[in-house]
Amino acid sequence: MATVFPTHERIRRHGRWTPSSGPSSQSLTVSWAGASLILIVSSAAAYLRVRVGPHTQRKDSDNGGVPMLVCTITTSLAANAHPTTRTDTYVDVQPGELALFAEPEGNADGEGERTVELTMVDWASQFEIEAILVPSEADLLPLSPIYPGRASMLVIGDSIACAASDGSKPMPLGSLDSFAAVVARELSLSLSLVAYPGLTLVDPTPEEIEKHGTGLSMAKRYFHTSPWADTPAPLDEAPSIIVVELGSNDVDLPVAPERYTAAMYAFVLRLAEVYAATLKHVCILAPFPSFLDEEPWYALGEQTAPGIVAGLQKEFGERVLVNAWDISRVLRADLVMDGVHPTREGHKVVGEKLARELAKVLG
Repeated sequence: MATVFPTHERIRRHGRWTPSSGPSSQSLTVSWAGASLILIVSSAAAYLRVRVGPHTQRKDSDNGGVPMLVCTITTSLAANAHPTTRTDTYVDVQPGELALFAEPEGNADGEGERTVELTMVDWASQFEIEAILVPSEADLLPLSPIYPGRASMLVIGDSIACAASDGSKPMPLGSLDSFAAVVARELSLSLSLVAYPGLTLVDPTPEEIEKHGTGLSMAKRYFHTSPWADTPAPLDEAPSIIVVELGSNDVDLPVAPERYTAAMYAFVLRLAEVYAATLKHVCILAPFPSFLDEEPWYALGEQTAPGIVAGLQKEFGERVLVNAWDISRVLRADLVMDGVHPTREGHKVVGEKLARELAKVLG
């Protein structure tokens, strides 16, 4: 049996994986939903197991029934022109060994490979991976190179971006059901997701924190390794596209348009400074409406978008293109589960709308 660490050069990582604290410097932990590991193993391998670390835990049981992990395995055999794909979900993941597949005799149908993608899809969980176990290190095959023109998209948001559910309508694949994941699939983008329920864009005042129970804003929390820790994040995402989906929680405070505009302006400028080497597009999404009101509110986005876009575009010149879209306009009351959060079908509709808008500017 070979023990392969998640930092191995033949394992591709997307999202905010950070070195774990503790004796094993080779372990990685993730606390933001949507982070994934991709590897390719020989079809002759009899098994693939993951050694789950002790930092793995469900932080919040009230997560709408979303699984912690999703594993997608695509098997391609030389003798078969049609790959097969299976998707498995893991709900209550505990420290120890987790079998992703086991075939005692290996695959007897000829030479081939399995592409394995393991994704942490639950906003309410933390997942630590210590090692990957395969029969032989030779079973871990080289990754195919990333297509040179493939863009990298970073989506920053709240409960909507991470596909949070109140449990009334299932989100069986968690963050993989989100509008962000829909866009990534539609446009063949690599995706990094940093999103967490309840976060505002603006920094709440002590009075707002006491009244509404909100915590730090995303403008500050984004730069941390997790929604629960103050450890600085490595910020190594290298996006060419940043999508900001924030504001629905700001409306609940409520936040004045001028305050929202100033916070968005400062946040995007800081992001542009961090990712100056790669950033080409910034897309600001209007706050999602509440269908519980007699008339869904759209005012904050309508009042602030023109000024934000004009100011940022003046700052960036031709280096970065800024757009603001209200993709939530395609939603209907039957496409949200609690008046605000899209259902799985709602995310699909919203994601397809955003993909069409992005495709126009990406060319």
